[in-house]
Amino acid sequence: MEKTCIIVNPAAGGGKPERKLSKISRWLERHDLDHEIVIAQAPGDATRIARESAVKGTGTVVAVGGDGTVHEVVNGIAGTDVALGILPLGTENVLAKELGIPFNIRDAVSLIARRPTLQIDLGKVGNRHFALMAGVGFDAQVVSNLHPYMKRQFSRFSFVFAGMTTFSRYSPRSVEIRINGAEIRTCAWQVLVSNSSIFAGGVRVTPTASITDGRFDVCVFADDNRASFFGKVVRTALYRRFPEESIQTFQTTQLCIQSTDPLPVQIDGEAMSLDRLDFSIQPQALKVIVGLRPDDPVLN
Repeated sequence: MEKTCIIVNPAAGGGKPERKLSKISRWLERHDLDHEIVIAQAPGDATRIARESAVKGTGTVVAVGGDGTVHEVVNGIAGTDVALGILPLGTENVLAKELGIPFNIRDAVSLIARRPTLQIDLGKVGNRHFALMAGVGFDAQVVSNLHPYMKRQFSRFSFVFAGMTTFSRYSPRSVEIRINGAEIRTCAWQVLVSNSSIFAGGVRVTPTASITDGRFDVCVFADDNRASFFGKVVRTALYRRFPEESIQTFQTTQLCIQSTDPLPVQIDGEAMSLDRLDFSIQPQALKVIVGLRPDDPVLN
């Protein structure tokens, strides 16, 4: 029987993981899953542990936490035959929603035991892979301004507070985008490079995006009017999708974004700052354990 490695973010789910781990271990044992539980103590640990598990021949690596934990695990097993499992304990759990993973942990463990899998695409920028999206501009600055204490204490409401304070200070950035043989120079509030249809909060900014179609859906929000951009954000909050008629949209397998100044960037919710971003799609680069839904393709 292949071994299952469980990588735990101890801060997920409000911290105090001992009781959760005891239940998770008990449910895994009921399914006769040969497993080990490893605690990720510092940033980068989950990537290292996942990579080492793949080298040792582990069949499944399970991320216990939110999208940040999942992102680290993905970067440890991308391009291997190891399957990613998710036990969602984070603030948003966007990839879990995209894959139809149950939020009841007992049901999620049962799904891992059954192990229905699907090959999905990954995005790549620099040496980092991402399963969901990369945001360049406003949303990345929100993520960068989000204090970990606020996130632990106030969950998704902390994003609202960080968004309001960021909006009052943020200004659009001049960017150059090379995409599909064209060059776009604009002053943009936001550029979103999506591999998935769901954004934070369940909003579908790119409703036609698919994690299996071998391409990105790219949105450029190029308003230089603060009131107009704010109106779009409000409409998005109310209707759970962005007003498509007011943005530039593209589909592509690769693109480059650059600026004369460092750009705020978030990749699957992880903040960084770069002045040049070369994106490429990596088709079917990750095997994932996925929930069964009526509209799912045939699973392995």
